[in-house]
Amino acid sequence: ILERLVYKAKGAAADAIDNEMFERARVAEKIKMLEGYLPDILVKNATIYGILSKGIHELSEEECREYFPVVKECIYQILGMWECERRKQADEDALSKALSSISSSIK
Repeated sequence: ILERLVYKAKGAAADAIDNEMFERARVAEKIKMLEGYLPDILVKNATIYGILSKGIHELSEEECREYFPVVKECIYQILGMWECERRKQADEDALSKALSSISSSIK
């Protein structure tokens, strides 16, 4: 989920971020590079990726269960903010379209 968000943000950033430098960077660095394209909570807490990675590769099942509620809440907040931004953009697009239509009809 987290890597998908990072690569989706990279797509939105397009050429604003150097592709070669981006691909060579570690995930935490990629998150910092994408400031302004990712939710602030993720940029401010880029350590979440390290926690997830360590959970996959090193932590015991018991340790993962202990940390899961916090990590899950963080992911939910990130996804919620992303969805809020998507809805806001859709609302702005609809409003612009409606205003354009009115403008065209009253000329």
